[in-house]
Amino acid sequence: GVHPEGPAKGGLKVTYHESCHLKKSLGVSKQPRELINMNKNCELVEMVEPDRCCGCGGSFTLTHYDISQQIGQKKRDSIVATGADVVATGCPACMMQLSDMLARNGDRARVRHTVELYADTL
Repeated sequence: GVHPEGPAKGGLKVTYHESCHLKKSLGVSKQPRELINMNKNCELVEMVEPDRCCGCGGSFTLTHYDISQQIGQKKRDSIVATGADVVATGCPACMMQLSDMLARNGDRARVRHTVELYADTL
């Protein structure tokens, strides 16, 4: 919902998590932000180190769960520090990790795929 103290641009503060495969392997960084900005109900608020790994790393979370959780907690802290309602990302594995970390901490921020935020404008 819309928060009275929310952003001037719209109802949702959105931060963007750069998945390792999109940013580091494919060089995709500017385009997802453009998609978020196309939704007039979203205000993009950057987190510290948006391209820092969330700790999932494919099967890494299965083979090194404790380390994965420590890395994920740092990413969670960066998300929460923005005050964002939504963290957007383009990777299903990151989405699972971020959802898990936010839920474990009882945070209100929700995880959505970047394309979902664009789809809301259609």
